[in-house]
Amino acid sequence: MKNAIVYYSFTNNNANLAVYLSRRLNCERFRIETIKRRTGFSIFLDIIFRRKPAVRRVHVCLADYDHVIFIAPIWAGQIAAPLVSFMMKEKEMINQYSFISLCSGAKGQKDKIERELVFVMGKNPQAHVQLSVNDLPATQDKPAAGNIDYQMLHVYDEQLNEFIHAFDLAGAV
Repeated sequence: MKNAIVYYSFTNNNANLAVYLSRRLNCERFRIETIKRRTGFSIFLDIIFRRKPAVRRVHVCLADYDHVIFIAPIWAGQIAAPLVSFMMKEKEMINQYSFISLCSGAKGQKDKIERELVFVMGKNPQAHVQLSVNDLPATQDKPAAGNIDYQMLHVYDEQLNEFIHAFDLAGAV
């Protein structure tokens, strides 16, 4: 099965997750970048007005992949707008997909994100996992936003294994 990771990250937490997961799966990864520089204020406006920022073109044909794994933060119960912009443009090229996020993991958020994924893509994801920053061990200092580095991600290995297993089985059917 040929996989690709497509990700957006504002603080690099989800970029670190993309690197970590792509190494585990031995697959390519592609970063989504916006045309205009993002700020906390522009993100706030995206959330309030449901704006979809322009993103740079990724020079890859996603139809060449059996499975695309999307990674992005969740802001105020919504998938980061830059990734949604990309997904809307490319959804016809995507055979199967999954979504994973390193986020706060707010209560009830997973169902809302699942509905958003189906609305944007027109089909269900093969797997969907939210890795909560609140799951970092209590003995470990909780890092500030943007400071979850690659070495900390081993904490999520069990959840990542379940995520990988879920879309591997779905792809084999």
